[in-house]
Amino acid sequence: MNINETIPSTDTSTATRNSRAPLAIAVLVKFLAASISLAQPQSVLVNGGFELPVIATNSLLAVTSGKPVLPGWESYATNGNVPALVNGCDSPYLICPLEGDQYVILNMNQETAGGMIAQSFGTGIGQSYAVQFNIGELGSVPPGTAQVSATATSQGGVVLGSLSATWSSSGWGPTNTFFFTAITPASEITFQDTTPDAPPADLALDNVSVVPIPARVAAATASVVNGFVVGASVTDSGMGYTNVPLVRIIGGGGTGAQAAALVSNSVVVAVNVSAAGSGYTSPPVVVIAPPFIPRPTMSITALLFGPLATPVMRLDFTELSPYDHYQLQFSPVAGGAWIDLGAPFIPTAATNAQYANAIGGVGFFRVEYVP
Repeated sequence: MNINETIPSTDTSTATRNSRAPLAIAVLVKFLAASISLAQPQSVLVNGGFELPVIATNSLLAVTSGKPVLPGWESYATNGNVPALVNGCDSPYLICPLEGDQYVILNMNQETAGGMIAQSFGTGIGQSYAVQFNIGELGSVPPGTAQVSATATSQGGVVLGSLSATWSSSGWGPTNTFFFTAITPASEITFQDTTPDAPPADLALDNVSVVPIPARVAAATASVVNGFVVGASVTDSGMGYTNVPLVRIIGGGGTGAQAAALVSNSVVVAVNVSAAGSGYTSPPVVVIAPPFIPRPTMSITALLFGPLATPVMRLDFTELSPYDHYQLQFSPVAGGAWIDLGAPFIPTAATNAQYANAIGGVGFFRVEYVP
């Protein structure tokens, strides 16, 4: 359903934002959509490559527990294990940094596992993030297996996503990735050494990033045998799921089939058929409900720059989902057809401003989420 409301040009209106219910505001002007520039998402972490502080080439610096040695990070020494910052690779038992000039090791003393670093950072509620990092093994003799537990948590300590990564060869392993969706204005990422072979395996960590990514609806296809729905395969895991979405099975000539989704780390990992139904002559459509989408607001301000200048209108949006797509639309009458104004815009934060030329007339604006 669309929400339309005639208001003065400086009032604010709120609507639930989802793929079917865009935000709409009636205003006393029309406008021409302004061009915008798009930016690529950046990591929200500080010092994810451990390049600060800069230490001497081919040296180590113990990261004592509780001291702010690594900008952005807190360190915790447990079981005699002290994290350390490494610059260079001039030793038979050290590896070169994966990127930049420095990296960290989580068990400098080669004691039992337990060394840990953590960082808190701002997050948008309902926003999904991709966590990526690399681990390595320092070339212990004999070779061991390095293992780290990476965990994203909310302000209240709720686990939002996690991954246990291992690497058993000297040097750096492949990039590890997991996802989470924020439920509080700040979240925390923790890396803890869980190496089973410590000593002698030494765990190295580098190239850590947490990048916002758009929410996306999951998709699946059904399998039919002898008129029964016997299974469903996930073709797109989606992104941004904080709750288990509703699954509907539609069409295919039959009735009665039911299924439920399984969610892990903000994505749909499986769709399990709970009732096979009957009478299906072709595979039915599997419809998975979209992830949670925040409630945006829009306010309008008239800007006058001089008696000969065309009046300009600024539309300020809040509660947006960063790096998702939104389409600004206009209709000259309530209940009329909506016209796209320019290309979809992609906010890089929860707030965004669009500017327009006010050229007279009466009509309605709305911003629609584009999945």
